[in-house]
Amino acid sequence: MSNKINSFARLRADTGMSLAEASLWLKANIKHGAVCPCCDQLARRYQRKLTSSMAAALILIRRAFRTQTDWLHVPEYLTAVAAQGAITRGGDWAKLTHWQLLEPKIDEIRKDGSRRIGLYKITERGIAFVERRIEVPKYAYIYAQHLLAMSEVTTTIDAALRDRFNYAELLS
Repeated sequence: MSNKINSFARLRADTGMSLAEASLWLKANIKHGAVCPCCDQLARRYQRKLTSSMAAALILIRRAFRTQTDWLHVPEYLTAVAAQGAITRGGDWAKLTHWQLLEPKIDEIRKDGSRRIGLYKITERGIAFVERRIEVPKYAYIYAQHLLAMSEVTTTIDAALRDRFNYAELLS
């Protein structure tokens, strides 16, 4: 195991604790990262910010839905309309679902069994955010790609457009 993983909270699996006790211990240590005493995997809660590239992607998606009502294949669309860069790379825009600004189509499955088919619709909340009618939480707290909580601190579309992704902040 690497030194990085060794620096996280760790509890020996042979302590005789129950699964419920191990789960409580892991929940108490997940903010900064911990090695699960049951499966030996690193578990960590991430604070994800609504960044400028996510906000810019949402604006472009909103533009498409001015004339479209059907599902949009967002990766293909963003590649076609955005200059190559942060908006199209990495798929951070897909995290907008945590803020309920985008809705994924989940009733279709790819040949490999994945539900990630790239089809999305902008939500009414997403439209309101782009049109400066609402603020949304600035941060989403995520564990294993699942939303745990949202911050009480909010952001506007204008502020989000100025908020660049910061890798060091993500890991702090």
